[in-house]
Amino acid sequence: MKYIFYFILIASIDCKSQTIDFSYDASGNRLTKQILGTKPIATVTGDTLACQGDIVTYTASGGTSYAWSNGATDSVMHALADTSTTFIVGVSNTFGCHDTAAVRLHVFSVAASGPIVGPSLIALTSVPRYDTFTAPSHIGSVYHWSATNGSVVSGTGSNQVVIEFTTPGTGYISVYESLYGDSCSSMPYDYAITVVEASVVTSVSEGESRFNVYPNPSQGSLWVDFESTRNAPVKLSVVNMLGSVIYQNVYPEESQYHIPVAADIFPVPGFYTIQLITQSGTLSKKITVLK
Repeated sequence: MKYIFYFILIASIDCKSQTIDFSYDASGNRLTKQILGTKPIATVTGDTLACQGDIVTYTASGGTSYAWSNGATDSVMHALADTSTTFIVGVSNTFGCHDTAAVRLHVFSVAASGPIVGPSLIALTSVPRYDTFTAPSHIGSVYHWSATNGSVVSGTGSNQVVIEFTTPGTGYISVYESLYGDSCSSMPYDYAITVVEASVVTSVSEGESRFNVYPNPSQGSLWVDFESTRNAPVKLSVVNMLGSVIYQNVYPEESQYHIPVAADIFPVPGFYTIQLITQSGTLSKKITVLK
């Protein structure tokens, strides 16, 4: 009688094992094969720091298929750096075993640099003239200031600086913020300024006192105050930047004058001169209209 023996090879997978092992019968025939060490080891490399709006890239390895927490399914994944987050990737191999890896991304978000708080009209009552300008404070930010017609004398890097002015002119105070070294920066914020000579009084007689124009700068309407020890009429004139008289009026004699000047007298924003003509001479003050 002839006997035929059949051996059945049974394969089982243990994703938690780390070695390969076989089992045999008494005659040395292999009965089962256990595939050990089949669990993949997931790894991920890529950006851990980025500026808001950057594109970040990550590469996973250790398996044959990949599933990222943002829905990507390739080993290489690209993402938009919007907010700080953790990306997780699931790695699988041909045996159906799985592992995961994660990477933490910190996103630097630079806030808008403005608005700037400080004078927009700067009168050179002394030379040099120093004024303070302040931007909103954001933790971790480095502030970069510049002035087209001035120079920063203190506060470099902070949200508040002192700027020196020496000559009249128009220009801008600008500031931008940076984080993460200088890699992340905000758009510059520009603040328009005008530097003018201090108001002057000319041809003032010893018998005249207190000539004031306010507010200066003005949104249009303003007041002219004048005191005199001489009882005589006075003539008020408004002169534009071209030297043309655009308004004038004569006021009867008073010891004290409180004269309103209407906004519609000034056709456009700019620099004007208020002149007060008295028996003793002419007094003048430069003003700025911002309307």
